[in-house]
Amino acid sequence: MKFQAKLSLLLFCIFSAIGCGNCEKLALTNEEKAWINHFNVGQQSYYMNSHGLLDTLEVKSVVSYFTQCNKIELSNYQYEVYGVTFKFRSIQSYKIREPFITISTEEWKHHIPEIIFANLGPFLNNLQNKLPTPIDTTIRGVSLKSVYYYAKGLNTEQFGEKEYFKSFFWNKEVGLVAYSTIDDETYIKID
Repeated sequence: MKFQAKLSLLLFCIFSAIGCGNCEKLALTNEEKAWINHFNVGQQSYYMNSHGLLDTLEVKSVVSYFTQCNKIELSNYQYEVYGVTFKFRSIQSYKIREPFITISTEEWKHHIPEIIFANLGPFLNNLQNKLPTPIDTTIRGVSLKSVYYYAKGLNTEQFGEKEYFKSFFWNKEVGLVAYSTIDDETYIKID
């Protein structure tokens, strides 16, 4: 009995040392952080549809942290995670979760940001899903430059039970610039 207890204690100490210590930290590059490092807590953006109705997107939090170190269960690496969550307000009463954007690192390549707007986001792991090519487009006479287009059925899926949005346009320097709802209303960012 004493031998088994000593052996168990020895194995516990070895696994604890291996599992919890000396993980390699992988920090985000400035280029990766550039997707969201321009957001500040309390910052508000306004979006208007063709009928003059307004929606508001307010930055709720900006966080930066490293993942836990546990070589046995998780990884030999600690990845830096950098994220922003938004509070979404609309007179349309969408009753949705708060949208967010998160960026993290990987040991072998740059990590594409996973952008989820109001439960509409990438349908594949973002290392398997190539980032859309930036495009220039015009919506209701408003010119949108270098925007990434995310659309349900194209490169995104709807998470959760309620479906209100079918696409959105994201600019790396500005953030969300436009989105469309399932009732074919398009909201565009106004200054």
